[in-house]
Amino acid sequence: DFCLSRGLGDVYKRQDMTFDLFAYPWPLEDNSAGGAVLAHLVEHIPHEIKLSKHAPERHAAIAQLQDGWYAFFSELYRVLEPGALAHIISPYGWSDGAITDPTHTRYLTINTFTHSMNGNEDSGTFRYNTACKFEIAGNPKYSVTQLFTHLLSDHEELMRAIQTRLNVVYDFYLALRKV
Repeated sequence: DFCLSRGLGDVYKRQDMTFDLFAYPWPLEDNSAGGAVLAHLVEHIPHEIKLSKHAPERHAAIAQLQDGWYAFFSELYRVLEPGALAHIISPYGWSDGAITDPTHTRYLTINTFTHSMNGNEDSGTFRYNTACKFEIAGNPKYSVTQLFTHLLSDHEELMRAIQTRLNVVYDFYLALRKV
């Protein structure tokens, strides 16, 4: 297992290894991680794709992934064992916490993770060059702001508020399973 966290300064640290999480490919073996925790990290993934010195034979394939988001999740998919979970905590895209931090490169909702993580299947108008396939495991969790805690007992109303108002939730959690 490994932990990827913004608090680590965008580097993965293990007792015997340190590397830049936003340079691809990562120096980790295929199917070598039983899970991952990505806490306040994915909203910082740069759009550009930076190639690392590791596995130069993979550079051409990574460079064709169109965006750093797909490079990151392709690498995560590659290093996770089949069925492994990646636990993600992030500011909700329609919150002050998401839109006021100038270091955020992305504004995420639950739908971000269902948009184009389906194994290169047709995602509507665009086709994305990614071979990773994740599914959301279980129900996402939301950190609801004080003003909207009364909606916690009515899931349908909470979802309606999340989709139509700002600052209903400030963070969300979801688990992605490698399929």
